[in-house]
Amino acid sequence: QDPQVPKAHLALAELAFTQSPPDRTRVTSQLAQVSTTDPQTNEQKALLEFFTRADDRNEQISAIAQLAQDFLQKFPGSSARPQVRIKLGEVYFRQNDYPNAQTQFELVAEEDPDSPLVETALFLAGEAARKSMNSSSMDHAVSVFEEVYKLNGPLRYRARLEEALTMRQAAKDREAIVLLNDLLNQDIPLDIHCDALDAKGDALFTLAAKDEDQYREAIKTYDTLAALPGISIGCKESALYKKGKCYEKIRQPDEALATYYDVLNLDNNSLDEIWYFRAGFDAAQLLESKQSWASAAAIYQRLAAIPSARAEEARNRLTKLRLEHFLWPD
Repeated sequence: QDPQVPKAHLALAELAFTQSPPDRTRVTSQLAQVSTTDPQTNEQKALLEFFTRADDRNEQISAIAQLAQDFLQKFPGSSARPQVRIKLGEVYFRQNDYPNAQTQFELVAEEDPDSPLVETALFLAGEAARKSMNSSSMDHAVSVFEEVYKLNGPLRYRARLEEALTMRQAAKDREAIVLLNDLLNQDIPLDIHCDALDAKGDALFTLAAKDEDQYREAIKTYDTLAALPGISIGCKESALYKKGKCYEKIRQPDEALATYYDVLNLDNNSLDEIWYFRAGFDAAQLLESKQSWASAAAIYQRLAAIPSARAEEARNRLTKLRLEHFLWPD
């Protein structure tokens, strides 16, 4: 057999795999025709078979794990070993098997410490540890994210943010704020800046349950977030809504109401339904508590006019309010 024939079938299989979506049937049929003693071609064949089946959501995880194990045993010196470990880890992660996912990700750093994928693998290991939801795994997640941060690579800022979020998850809000302040004092990308300010505001809000002054600190933080140039409407709506909740907590309903109106008056063409409706319903309830029935009805009417799963709830509240207080529409 011409030695180029197996390589041609392999190339066709790779082409089918790179289609969007991948043509798995064609990949399998082409790989079945790759028969050769060439070790490099066999390695590429085994690698492509593994990735094809690993991407198939209908494939049994045990079969995928066996393929990975077979590849790693047959080709122990393969430069693709980190990729196989990460892919298998992602499959475990997808199945909510976080301990096995974490093991695969951490093996990348142990087996191939010079691989350019180490940073990504460790970051994913931190995420897997964090998802395990027990105190020891969360402590481990914090240390892994700290390790990624110290690598000083592209994921360093995201790792520091995830470290702080893990601290919050472990009810260590003060420690989280220290990390977030460190992050916010650096020149960080806008998306991380938004997430860090949001997390800091939320941490302060949590601490305020035992120290009311922290609500005022949270208000300042949400103000800073809402004023950031270039942020999305959803991010601004979230910041303003949470600021309004802080005002409610410190018994300043007028300021809370004004803040909720700020949310409602943002650009409707790109609104985030979640925060818009929360602000609308909370504003209407504040107005009802002040017996401002017509103003509350006007807000419900605005909400009811928006195509949304919560529009029906707004219509029902509007109808109820009109019946109870004789607010007949013009």
